[in-house]
Amino acid sequence: MNIQVEWLSDGRTCRIVHDYEFRTKDGTIWFLPKDALVDGASIPRMLWSISGSPMVGKYRVASAFHDHHCVIRTHPYHAVHNMFWECMLVCGVDRNKADRMWWAVMTFGPKWDPKTGLDIERSAEEQAWIDSAGEEEW
Repeated sequence: MNIQVEWLSDGRTCRIVHDYEFRTKDGTIWFLPKDALVDGASIPRMLWSISGSPMVGKYRVASAFHDHHCVIRTHPYHAVHNMFWECMLVCGVDRNKADRMWWAVMTFGPKWDPKTGLDIERSAEEQAWIDSAGEEEW
């Protein structure tokens, strides 16, 4: 699966050019609408040498869907993170790498209350790790 994007002047953010959808095995259709803004996988800079930078790699399509759904929060966070994992596999990401990236977003990625969409408070350990990695990179 490929998607077309338009790079914006900040050098990191891009705009989705067309409407896209991804259907998970359970039949859920995940939309990525035209004009959605995404900035790639939320990988702390210190881990780029291990996983790759945000817009490089087979996971970039999955990360675009993930970015969008982490913003609009119309599904529970665990469903969004699971969709990210499944989309990575469909896009050809190695199962071990997809598992590691899924673990990272489930552990350190955004979490929200499914009824209100408001952030769920992080544990002190999660916040300490994120702070040490440089929160501006998340």
